[in-house]
Amino acid sequence: MFKLIFPYLLILFLSLLPRLYSLGTIPTSLAHDEVDMIIQAHSLRLTGTDLSGTWSPWSLLPNDAVMAELGPAVNLPTLSLLPNSLFAAHATSALLSSLYPLVLVLVLLSLGFSRRLSWFSGYALALSPWHILFSRTSLEQPTSLFFYTLSWLSLSTLFKAKNKKSILLSTFTFLTFYSIGFYTYHGYKFALPLLTVILSLYHSYRQKRYLPLLIVALITGGLYLRIMANPSSYLSRGGEIAFLDKSRFSQVVDYDRRLSLLPDSLTQVFSNKPQAIVSLAVDKYLSVFSPDQLFTKGEKNGVFSTGRTGYLYLFLAPFVVIGFASLVTSGKSRDLLLLVLFLLSPLATVLHTNTSFAFRSAIFVVLLTVLSAKGVEVLAV
Repeated sequence: MFKLIFPYLLILFLSLLPRLYSLGTIPTSLAHDEVDMIIQAHSLRLTGTDLSGTWSPWSLLPNDAVMAELGPAVNLPTLSLLPNSLFAAHATSALLSSLYPLVLVLVLLSLGFSRRLSWFSGYALALSPWHILFSRTSLEQPTSLFFYTLSWLSLSTLFKAKNKKSILLSTFTFLTFYSIGFYTYHGYKFALPLLTVILSLYHSYRQKRYLPLLIVALITGGLYLRIMANPSSYLSRGGEIAFLDKSRFSQVVDYDRRLSLLPDSLTQVFSNKPQAIVSLAVDKYLSVFSPDQLFTKGEKNGVFSTGRTGYLYLFLAPFVVIGFASLVTSGKSRDLLLLVLFLLSPLATVLHTNTSFAFRSAIFVVLLTVLSAKGVEVLAV
């Protein structure tokens, strides 16, 4: 029995130690979004509403604030039980993120990946400099990512359920975890629902089950429709979507056409708004794969920067390349799934006005870690 649970205990220990060590003093303060998160949580605890006094968790409607609804609410238990301190502010994220490597292992195993790949992914993430930084914040992204990924574990049980009781229980757990993830952070409303649908299609293909696929479609589609039915809940962040800024592309096209030496007819073909949009999307997408950011320096943004290292250790770089090449040439359905998830994971960064990806496209760094594990698996065979 001990041999069975030892790997789980070890990965939990390796996760907890760097995430809880001196949590009350490192980091030494809160960034502006973290301050907002904690103040909103205390407002919910003391008054039952957010600072505006117009929204509460019991209103069952999306809010019209810049911050997503459930981010502050998820922090309520630790802020209520612990003394008001930096440790209490960071505790929820640190504790949930300490469990995240275990959840990742279980999700990979449920998708049919080998134990070697699954466990190395978990251990690599437990010791990842990026994930340790990610975990020791009071921001909503770590919590949202945790519950989205936990919903993927429920997704696996939903497609394997054989009777009504199991289907209802799995549907309830999936709906609960997915909804918490969905309403905790706005930035994940682009890529992670899409990845959830792709995972559902993969499970349906493997299990030859279509009722669970319909259930997932109704849940994910229903949450989106609920958001769209309340425009005030997303208009406050609409200006952050790069491709909605028409004036930006008009200026780019006008500038390019003034500099062009081609005839007017050709200039209009090679310099127009669709071309400018595609060019921006490609530039932003490729910027995510910068080796400097990934393996040596991280982002320049101080809140999201790991300082003297990248988001993965430098020695993992060749394993990432080998893992990616293996996925491209494999031909196996689960490897194709991982490749598709990886390539789509930076979607939020592509859509946003800035190029930050360490937190906004956090699932990308997680899948990059899995790619490094794939490289290790290939060489170990």
